[in-house]
Parts: sequence; C-alpha cells; structure tokens
Amino acid sequence: MFFPTRIALLLTLLILTASVQAHALTVITENNPPFSFTANYQPTGIATDIFLIMARRSGIKMDRSDIQIWPWARGYKEIQENDSVILFPMAKTDSRKDLFQWIGPIMPSKSCMIARAHSGFQINDLKRDTDELRIGTIRDSASEQFVLKNGLDLNRLQRVHSIKLNIKKLIEGRIDAMLLLEATLLYTIQDMGLTSDEFEVVNTLFSSQLYFAASKDMNPDLVRKLQHSLDELRQENTVDTIIEDYLH
Repeated sequence: MFFPTRIALLLTLLILTASVQAHALTVITENNPPFSFTANYQPTGIATDIFLIMARRSGIKMDRSDIQIWPWARGYKEIQENDSVILFPMAKTDSRKDLFQWIGPIMPSKSCMIARAHSGFQINDLKRDTDELRIGTIRDSASEQFVLKNGLDLNRLQRVHSIKLNIKKLIEGRIDAMLLLEATLLYTIQDMGLTSDEFEVVNTLFSSQLYFAASKDMNPDLVRKLQHSLDELRQENTVDTIIEDYLH
C-alpha cells in the first residue's frame, strides 16, 4: 500500500544526494595551455572541454565558471587534503600513481628541459650536466618532481607558479633552462608572439599520459561514472576532435 510512496521517497533522497555531491565537488585546473587555460575570462582548453562533457554525461551539473583555475602547487595540495577534488591535467607518474584515483588517459605528453636556441648545452647525465645551470620549474609539477627524484638539489631550482614567467626569464637570461611540457611550450610561445626557433629541447625527461586525478577518498562510483563517460567520448572520436581543434 505504501510501496509507491517509499519508492518516491527513495528517488527524492537519491536526487538530493546527487545534488549535494555535485555541489560539493571541487574541480581545479591551472593555466597550462593547450590543456587548460583562461580565454575570455573562462576556463577552456583540451582537458577542460572534455571534462565538461564528461561531467554532463555523468549527471554532474557544472559550467565553465564552476572550474577553479589555481596555481598548480595550491591545487596539488588541495587534492591531497580533501576528498571531493578533481585536479587536471595531471601526469600519471610512478611517484603519484598511488596518491589519487585516475580518470583517463586524456592524451600523451612529453616533459622536456628547454633552453634558448643555440645554447650549446649537452645534457647526457641529468645531475652532472646541469650542475652549473639555473633551472626554472613550476612548483610541484611532475617535471620538477622528476628532477628532484633524480638527484637535483631543490635549492638550485627557481620555482614559480607561472609558465609565462619562466619563458620570460629564459628569454631575458635570468635562467639557463626550464622544465615544461613540449606542447605547452609551443602553444604558449605562439600566444606570446614568440617562435619555436628561439628555443631548443636539450633533454627529454620523460613521456607520460595526462589524466584527470580524483581525491583518494572520492566516491568511487562517481569516478567510475566519469571514466565511463570519457570512454564513450573516446569511442565517438569526440576526444580526438577536441584535441585536433586546439593543436591544428
């Protein structure tokens, strides 16, 4: 007799729970073009556009204005301290793989050490051959973590939050090299009115896949929904189309 009423109550509770989960979800990215950046005062980029479609398909109400653009180190700290955070794009490295839940991959990336063209640097041994170099990094980035793991002293690194600031410092001779994703360099220098022949890759640190990282304690059902939505987008070639729109 009361069965339909109980069904209606259960459905209402489920809807309210989903709304609370969506409202409580914190989604963070950084200025890291072409994967994520600000255009017309709104977050955009390859990973941002893909995530918004994933969220909609997963039943999460989210607009561009709901995505926070923070310095990477701040977002990286937030996702480790709270249980309802998604941070992207993040390279899935050995040192990080057990710290988060992973949704992806989005696309491959290549982390490089970049200098001004004709610098004459030969980097065969990372620790030995960079001993006299001033190296600019993005604080807590995968590239920075990689060189620290491979023996570089933290005190030797010039750590900042801005990719454009590192490029300016390199051009002005205030650093000798910087660590950056190759695709990010190419996209950013074009935006700054510079050309690729002003720079050279002196060492490829590592290749990886970029992912959406979720807090370790986030509801795994939500993570699975987002992964399923991404898988669908990949099968429909939507992911490839978005990537091509930004890179060509």
